[in-house]
Amino acid sequence: MFDEMYESINWRKHRRWWTVFHDPVLNQLEDQLTCSNPSLDQAYARFQESRALVQAARSFLYPTILGVGGGGRQDNSQCAYRGPN
Repeated sequence: MFDEMYESINWRKHRRWWTVFHDPVLNQLEDQLTCSNPSLDQAYARFQESRALVQAARSFLYPTILGVGGGGRQDNSQCAYRGPN
C-alpha cells in the first residue's frame, strides 16, 4: 500500500512547496532542514531496506519444503513375454 502511494506522487514537482508563501525566514529554515535531514527518497530506501531485513529475520518462522526426486521403471504385467522355456 505504501509503495503504490509513494510511487504515485511526483515528489520532485512538490519539492519546494513552501516557496508559495514568499517568506524568506521560512525559506531559510527549510534550507537548514534539508541540509540536516535525509531526503524522502533516502528515507524511503531505508524503509524498504528495513522491511527486507525484517522479512529475512522472520523467514525462519515459516516451513521449509525440501524434495528429492527419482525415477525408475517396473513391469508388473502378468502377460509379459518371458522368452522361451
